[in-house]
Amino acid sequence: MDSHSRIQELLLLITMTVLFPSLGLAREASEIPKVITTLTGHEETILGLAFSPRDTILVSGDHKGHVFIWDWKTGKTQQRLKLSEKGITHISFSPDGQHFAAAGNGPEVNINHVDSGKKVAHHELGSGSGTSSFVFGGIESPVLILDNRGSLTIWDCKEDNSVVWDKHRLRPVAALAPNGKTIVTAWPVQRSDNTEVLLLDIENGHSLMVFSRGVSHWPAYQFSMDSTRFALWGRERGKKQPSIRILNAKTGIV
Repeated sequence: MDSHSRIQELLLLITMTVLFPSLGLAREASEIPKVITTLTGHEETILGLAFSPRDTILVSGDHKGHVFIWDWKTGKTQQRLKLSEKGITHISFSPDGQHFAAAGNGPEVNINHVDSGKKVAHHELGSGSGTSSFVFGGIESPVLILDNRGSLTIWDCKEDNSVVWDKHRLRPVAALAPNGKTIVTAWPVQRSDNTEVLLLDIENGHSLMVFSRGVSHWPAYQFSMDSTRFALWGRERGKKQPSIRILNAKTGIV
């Protein structure tokens, strides 16, 4: 059977399934995925949620800054919190599942205990700022916050100290090394196709390395699990195909 005939046969099968489901061409009802639990309680649009790495906990945030802590298996709400006057769009759990961080359209970044709902740390971004993305590795690790005005904040939530990078006031991209010691970030160079890449020491905010790459589209980054290498990917100037480059995290050599 040629490809044209096969396509015609598939189209006929789809048509018969839609028009005559009783013929048994459709999947059996028992094969259709079933809803495990439906969680209700939010009165505003839900903008973000995250599953805990432990047990059956889920945290969700809505348009008015409310955060619900759920046991998704039972469908019961364990805590209801008001963390902001604006929408909560980003939620992330610590690796041990004991804490979660929540941020969004407002300047607040909060870290709360999952079981009690108690706030354990709080940080305010600049006036009018909101969070574009963040990396939360637990209360023992710095929190990496990218805001909607192009600043990168390294927040030590345990000591409540922070370092702010706003080199070009353009939105950066960034990644945190698994060892919690280094950040790789980048800003597109103004009026240029180049991207300036920086390796930063988290403890003092000093740059360990600065170099430029001819990438016209903003790249993304990821560290290796042992933190010795990182990958950047994007579309290099003058080339049609995107590429991935793997660099040494100490020397920057490809």
